[in-house]
Amino acid sequence: MYLTQNMNAFDLFSPAYIKNEDIDEILNGELAAVRAYDQIEKIFDSNLAIKQIKNIKLEHQQAVNFWRNQADISGFYTEESTSMWGIAVDTLIWISKLMGENTAIKVLIMGEEYGLENYKKKLQSDSLCRTQKLKITNHFIPTQENHIDALKELIH
Repeated sequence: MYLTQNMNAFDLFSPAYIKNEDIDEILNGELAAVRAYDQIEKIFDSNLAIKQIKNIKLEHQQAVNFWRNQADISGFYTEESTSMWGIAVDTLIWISKLMGENTAIKVLIMGEEYGLENYKKKLQSDSLCRTQKLKITNHFIPTQENHIDALKELIH
């Protein structure tokens, strides 16, 4: 957080300068997923696989939009950055491009499983409101599970 000469001391306590670590972590994970699917869709030959990958990427983009909106309406600022998981995903995606479709799918499954566990963990968070936790329970967890199942069907 950088202070300018025009900022008064009370501005530091306004909601625009409060960060929600849990929303940041979820948002950055979803951004990493969008980036991974964007990179990986180019290596697939099958129209079915490409369609599945694009659908999953779209759902992750919708999650990005949801969590950005949650930060905005909650008055939090988000620090969108490449997390360690994002860097690991980029590396694994690069390697999987060399190894072929099945390896790429397995890497995507690992990412989806990581995201699923992260969402489950966030249900215990004191930083997320009841509505956000309900959205995780009723939408994001089932969506992650569906992604995993859809990707497993693509392995040949």
